[in-house]
Amino acid sequence: MFMSQNLLSTAITTLGYEWDMDEQLGKYYTNFSYRGWYPLIDLNLEYRKERNYFSGNDDYPEGFNFTYHEFETSIGISQPLNFSKNKFISGFTPFTRISHTYRKMDKGFPIEFLEPSYQSLEYGISAYHYLRSSLRDLYPKWGIVGQARYTHTPFTSLQKSNMLSLEATVYMPGLIKHHGFKFYAAMQHRKVGDYNPSNVVPFLRGMSNPGLHDLYRFGVDYKFPLFYPDWDLGSVMYLKRLTMDLFYDYAYGTSPDFSQYYYSLGAEVQAKMHILSFIAPVNVGFRAVYLPDFNNYVFNAFLNIDFSALY
Repeated sequence: MFMSQNLLSTAITTLGYEWDMDEQLGKYYTNFSYRGWYPLIDLNLEYRKERNYFSGNDDYPEGFNFTYHEFETSIGISQPLNFSKNKFISGFTPFTRISHTYRKMDKGFPIEFLEPSYQSLEYGISAYHYLRSSLRDLYPKWGIVGQARYTHTPFTSLQKSNMLSLEATVYMPGLIKHHGFKFYAAMQHRKVGDYNPSNVVPFLRGMSNPGLHDLYRFGVDYKFPLFYPDWDLGSVMYLKRLTMDLFYDYAYGTSPDFSQYYYSLGAEVQAKMHILSFIAPVNVGFRAVYLPDFNNYVFNAFLNIDFSALY
């Protein structure tokens, strides 16, 4: 990812690429955020590949998964309100966004979109309240973060769609200093029309979403530092910290054709470092996931750059 900002940090531009390890799909994006006024203004461009499920019709009675390309432009406004006091950081942010999306089916699938372009509206609010952390704390010692979001397509001439999602994350101290628990609970309800809203609630680690309309998800993480090596290879690399995350995910999902429970558990090792004297930390990691229902293992490697550390 590339980021640029002006001297007052009121105008921030980001360019980047993200790869979803579980869905095995990626996206390119660019964002311009202007923070010199209230409310804040965001402009976004995204090109991504999506996966969904076709439940079948008279010509194709058996359902199948399909992939397609999306190009989305959007403008959003938000109003962050900060109520931090003493040891606690608190606040909430109402937001809204209007988007225009164009879709194109991948080659090889016998179906097409009846309405390739559509417009959608999104409304939501996010809130947080957590205890200030030290640099060695991997999670806040105590805290809660939540978000509610509603998306719909009021302007389409075909069958309208909407989606409601609710998410909450609770942080608690671990068994030893600088260890931490993270509990995640979420639900997502989609009314599917000609447009299927993109998933907001992430599916289980190690699996891709099979096109569920309703999803109820719970996850628990226990994260702790392994050691702080402070390895310095001149200006090439500085290895700051190694951490491990043990996790368990559970979900229940439904669609018109089926309903099912899902489980996964595993571990993740992550190295935090600075490369070539770059000020933003780079996180490199490896994840191993066990899927009990399929008696199968999934392994992933990942890399990300934490630009939020620059603020």
